Amino acid sequence: TKTNIIREVVATGGPPAGAIEELPGVDFSELEAKAKRLEEDAAQNAARYGVGVTEQAQDCYDALSKTMQAEWEGEDIKCMGCKISKPYDPMKSISGTDQKAVERVRKVLQAELGRMQKKPSSK
Repeated sequence: TKTNIIREVVATGGPPAGAIEELPGVDFSELEAKAKRLEEDAAQNAARYGVGVTEQAQDCYDALSKTMQAEWEGEDIKCMGCKISKPYDPMKSISGTDQKAVERVRKVLQAELGRMQKKPSSK
């Protein structure tokens, strides 16, 4: 564009009659509620990511959280009253007092990890 050619811009008239529209009012309580919902969603989303964990640990967490309620406790994953510790091996790393819950978590984790290994890597 050749802006150095334009030397002056002059308005030949104002807006047509009736063209001025009022802006709608802002409901601050609705705006505050939406902001609070978004903050809560962001906090929940941030809680899904382990801090200082390996990619394998995050993959295990993601696999479990698809079908179960899971949460991080440091570098360990808590799920159904069970604790999954490093190295996140379904056969060795799951502990808990309820043997049925331990078996369920083990079964789901083995199935999800098996599914992930079968998928071609997209990285």
